[in-house]
Amino acid sequence: MSGPKIDEIILLREKQRALEALRQARLEEIKKATDELNREYKAIRDRIAEVKSQCKNILDSVSGFNDDMNNELVAIQGCCKEYIDKMQVILNKGIPAEANDIRTQADEAKKDEQEAYDHYTKTTQEPIRLINIFLEQRQGTEKILEVQFAHGAGEGAHIEDYNFIKCADAAKSQAEEQYKAQIDEMFEEFAALVNNDSVSLENKGKLLAFANNLQQLLQQRGFSEADLTQGKDLIFKIKADAKEFDEAYEDYRAEYIGFLEIIKSFSNAEIPVLPKEPCRFNNLADLQKERENIKNLSVSANERRYIRSQIDEVMQEVGYNTTDELILRAEQSGTHFVCESQDPNSDTAIHVYMSEDNQIMMEVAPLTVRPQENETYVNGEIMGCDSISEEGCAKLLHEQGCFCTLHPQIVKMLKDRGVVLNVIKHNGPEKKYAKTIVKYDADNLLRADRFIDMFGAIINITAEDDERVIGGNNNLRERRMNNT
Repeated sequence: MSGPKIDEIILLREKQRALEALRQARLEEIKKATDELNREYKAIRDRIAEVKSQCKNILDSVSGFNDDMNNELVAIQGCCKEYIDKMQVILNKGIPAEANDIRTQADEAKKDEQEAYDHYTKTTQEPIRLINIFLEQRQGTEKILEVQFAHGAGEGAHIEDYNFIKCADAAKSQAEEQYKAQIDEMFEEFAALVNNDSVSLENKGKLLAFANNLQQLLQQRGFSEADLTQGKDLIFKIKADAKEFDEAYEDYRAEYIGFLEIIKSFSNAEIPVLPKEPCRFNNLADLQKERENIKNLSVSANERRYIRSQIDEVMQEVGYNTTDELILRAEQSGTHFVCESQDPNSDTAIHVYMSEDNQIMMEVAPLTVRPQENETYVNGEIMGCDSISEEGCAKLLHEQGCFCTLHPQIVKMLKDRGVVLNVIKHNGPEKKYAKTIVKYDADNLLRADRFIDMFGAIINITAEDDERVIGGNNNLRERRMNNT
């Protein structure tokens, strides 16, 4: 009996536990390295906020005299934009999968930021000096534009621009003297929290809602000590939530990079993706849900990677070399690949298909190699052999018979490696199973576009990346296994 062999793949529990232990150890290494990188990125974001604040301070200081200082203002704004653009390139750089490479990227980010900032301060020094002289002459003041920075401004100005100072002043105007310092402190903490990446959008909304509601209450009944107590309680809760969010985000980021490393291992193409920024999550529950989703995908992909590696090794031992994934002229959720004979005189191969529901099919088919077609993703197809000659049919049936003898050996070798194949259906050698595999010759059979399209709902791709591949898989439909 030969023809297509269809089996259920089961990974032995001991092997599953061993793979998960190795994956967890790797995640710990990734987490340590990404902590270093995140510290550098946070420092960069803080410096961006400082530069923006300085630029705004300069513009505000010369308000009304813009025409007189136009050249200097243009120069300063240009330097500010140049610095920020350079920093965005650093922040948008993909994160490597190896811990040592992540640490190297952290060191490079620190070095590149310092060089860019030194250039910024050097090129803005003279325009700032000229503006200072101008303002001293106009306003009789001393050195108004000493370099001033506003720490903690963060990003996402649509929320962070809320005027808490105005709210604090309104409360202090109706409060007793003993509460005024506490009111200032409370609203300073509010401002810091809305600029904190670890505070969810939901909690930032609560801070704004509290401030807005307080202003309405002040108009109705004046200030109450209870207002101060409620505000402090809100700060305490949000800080606790932020700490829990930080811990969950570290786990998410490590899981994300670990998962990306696994899917990258199926291709040597670069995949331009980054973990989602903390502000992309509405709350802790959303973050935890995505982290769990990626963890489940990562565990499954890691097991599939191990199974594929064992199939590759076993097939090589029995005389076949495996190729990268074969993308067919059909939607494809499973994995197709070809095992080419090491015999240079052979023109037949083993077509292997692994489905998403842990089924595997192996079948013998003639192999033809053609030049790459200019079609997104597609690098091969499987065609019927209705016009096969009697001689060709006899040869194929012979090859199917040979595979009948070989298949049990493959099954045993895989079982020794912890991969069990349980029979679903093994078909006999018949002409109706005859197919031809056409493989298009290309250096990279599996491109980054393919992965972006496969995992676009999970991985955080940029808008231009998304637009680049939209519609790319409209003609990809999985070729189902035929049990008949």
